[in-house]
Amino acid sequence: MLFFLLTNKGVDRDYQRPSFCCLRGGSDYGDKTGNRTGFCHGSFFPTFWMSGSTCYLASIITDEKYRAMGYGRLMVDHVQELAKERDSKAIILDSGMQRKAAHAFYEKYGFEKSCYGFELVL
Repeated sequence: MLFFLLTNKGVDRDYQRPSFCCLRGGSDYGDKTGNRTGFCHGSFFPTFWMSGSTCYLASIITDEKYRAMGYGRLMVDHVQELAKERDSKAIILDSGMQRKAAHAFYEKYGFEKSCYGFELVL
């Protein structure tokens, strides 16, 4: 069962941008106890470089015992549907350099490496 939530009636109040949260879980997806198998969340925002809306996938996490069973793909498929409904030009995400298995998943799905990420710790 996929649960889809739009927070604050679809707008992240801190940034005034539409946001989403997806949870996978329940006995329909192999977990007889109803535990959640995965989670993702993100938001939509306008960009200049793509001349339109972009979907930012902030987190996608599948419980280790449920990895490689298709749950991550189902969540990204759902995010892709949401992005298309909002006429987004792309889905973007960040991933830690050490997360090689996650990178392989993203590339297998069709994501391409497109930039370097930088941070300034405050």
